[in-house]
Amino acid sequence: MKRQSKLGKLLAYASEIIRPPERLAAIEWMQKYVPTPSSHRSPTYDLDKSAFMVPVLQAVTEEGCSEVHCMMGVGMGKSETFIASASWLLAHRSFATMMVAQTQAESQIFVETRLMPSLLLNEQVKPLLPTRARDIQKKKILFPNGKPLHFGSATMSTLQSKSLDAVFLDEIWLYDEGLLEEARRRTHDRANSIVFSASQAGIEGDQLDRAFHDSLSHVWGYKCPACGYEQRHSWGQMRWDLDEARGKDGAINWTTLNDTIRYECINGDCNHEYRDTPQDRYEMNNIQGRYLCDNNEGAKPGRKSFRASAVAACWIPWSKLVGEWLTAIRDLKHDGNRESKRIFIQKRLAESYAEEEVAIKFENNHGEPYNLEDYKDGKPYDVEGFIERGRFLCIDVQQDHFHFACYAFSAEANLALVDIGRCETWGSLFSVQRANKVQNRFVLIDRGYKTAEVAVQAKKAQSESPMDRDRWVPMAGSSAKGFAIKINKGGKTYLNAVSQKHNSAQGCNHTYRNHSNIMIKDDVESMLNGNTINTLRIPMDAPKDYIESITKSETRKRVKGVWTWVKSPGKVGDNNHQFDCLCLAVAGLCLYQVKRIISEGDK
Repeated sequence: MKRQSKLGKLLAYASEIIRPPERLAAIEWMQKYVPTPSSHRSPTYDLDKSAFMVPVLQAVTEEGCSEVHCMMGVGMGKSETFIASASWLLAHRSFATMMVAQTQAESQIFVETRLMPSLLLNEQVKPLLPTRARDIQKKKILFPNGKPLHFGSATMSTLQSKSLDAVFLDEIWLYDEGLLEEARRRTHDRANSIVFSASQAGIEGDQLDRAFHDSLSHVWGYKCPACGYEQRHSWGQMRWDLDEARGKDGAINWTTLNDTIRYECINGDCNHEYRDTPQDRYEMNNIQGRYLCDNNEGAKPGRKSFRASAVAACWIPWSKLVGEWLTAIRDLKHDGNRESKRIFIQKRLAESYAEEEVAIKFENNHGEPYNLEDYKDGKPYDVEGFIERGRFLCIDVQQDHFHFACYAFSAEANLALVDIGRCETWGSLFSVQRANKVQNRFVLIDRGYKTAEVAVQAKKAQSESPMDRDRWVPMAGSSAKGFAIKINKGGKTYLNAVSQKHNSAQGCNHTYRNHSNIMIKDDVESMLNGNTINTLRIPMDAPKDYIESITKSETRKRVKGVWTWVKSPGKVGDNNHQFDCLCLAVAGLCLYQVKRIISEGDK
C-alpha cells in the first residue's frame, strides 16, 4: 500500500508537469501576462481603451506577415506595444531579435527602465531568462536556447552585422535614409520573420512614408451610429466656436471654448456629433472604432501598415489638441513659424508632413506710397500704422565693395525700406550710417568675407561715433535649425533664430552672432507672401533689381532629404545681396526681441 501511495504521487506529479500549455490567443496572452510598470494608465498591458492597437498586434503575431508599420501620435502606447509583442515572441517563438532606437543611449534607457522590469515581472518570460550574469549584457541578452535579444542604435554598422528573425524599429522617422532597407536585409527572407516599426510620422516621401504606402495601409476611423457611414478620422471634422469664446478684448476664454468642442460626422446629411467627454471619446473609438483599408493595388505582399491620430486615444482630451492647433496657427500667422504646425501634424495627427518648394511673390505692398528721398536724411518714418522705433543698417560684404539697405522698424516688427545702395569703401559706409542716424548696435554686417577686417571696422565704429560706445554687430548665417536661448533666469529654454555672442579668434576682442538661415529666411518668405502679420513697406522708387533680389534670388527646396534655401541659377541667383540684407534686418528684429522666432517649443 505504501509503494502504491508513492507511485500515485509520482503519477500525479508527472501529469501536472506534462499538462498541455494554456492556449491563449496572442492578444489575450499579452493582456494577461505582460506587466507595464512604467505605464501611468495600467499596471498590465490593457487594450480596453486602445482598440486601435489590436489589429497591429494581430498583424505582428500572425504567420505570413513579414512587415508591419505603425504610425501613431505621441502618448498612444507604442512603447508598451513593443514590449508586449517582444514578450510574446520570446515566449512563443525561438527568434533572434533586435530592438533598435535612434541612439545607443536611448536604447539603453529603454531596456533598463521599461523592457527589463516588464520581463522580470512576466511569469511566462522570467523562467526563460538566462541565469548566468555574463549572458545579460548592455547590448544583448543571450537566452539558454542560444537565441539573442540585441539592443542597438540606428546605425549602418548595427543593422549590417546581425542575422535576425525579428527587427523592432523605434521612431524610424529619425533614422538616416536607407536604414529601413538594411533592417529588411537582416531577416534573410526567413519564413515568419518580422520587421516591426512604431513611430510618429515624418516627412512626405521619406522611407517611413514610402513604407506606409508600399503596404496594405489602414487608417483608423469609426462607424457613425446615426447614419452608419464608415469614415476615417479627419481633423477637419473637429469643430469649435472660437468667436463665441472670445472676450471683448479678443482674448480666448478657454473654458468657454472647450465646451463647444465636438467631432461631427462627415456625412453632410447627418447631424450626429460626439462631444469632448470621456464617454463619447470611448464610444467613438472603442465601440464604433475600426480601421478602414485603402486596398491599394501597389501593396507589396506580406506588408501591412496602420495609422491612427491622437483623436483615437480616448484618454487624450480633444480640448488639449485644439489648444495645440490654435497655438500652431497663431505661430504661423504672427511669426511665420511653421514648426508648431509641423509638430502637430506629425506628432498628433500622425500624418507625413508635406513641405513644398517655396517661391517668394510679394504681390502687395503695405502702407501709403512714399519715395526714398522722403526719409533718406534720417527723418523718422512715422505714418499711420507705423511709428519708427529705430533703424537697421544691413551690410552685405563683397570682396571689393558693399551692398547696404537701411530699414526703419516699428514696435510691431514691421519694416520699411528707407535707403539702399552700394559703397566702395568703409568710409562711405560710415557716411551712410550718419546720414540715416543709425546707432552702432543697429548696424548688422555680414562677416562671411573679410572676417578680420569686419572685426576691425566693427570696433572702429566706436571712434567714428564718440557718443556711441557700442560696436557694429557682425553676423554669420548658420545651417543650424536654431539656438538654445534661456529667456530669463530659471525660465524655459527655447530654440531661437539668433545665437548668443561668440568670441572670435580674429583679434581686437571681437564678438559676433550666428543666425539660423532656415528660420530667418522662412520668416522673410512668410512676411513677403503675406503669411504673417508683419509687413515690409517698399518705396515707389526702389530699384528694380531690389524687387528681383528679394523675390527671385533664392528658393526653398529639399536637398538630400533636408529643406534648405538655395540660390537660383544664373544672374538671378547672383543678385541675392539685398535678400541677404533683408534677412539681416529680420535677424535684427529677433536679436533685439522686437519679435521672437521660436522653434520646437520647450527644449
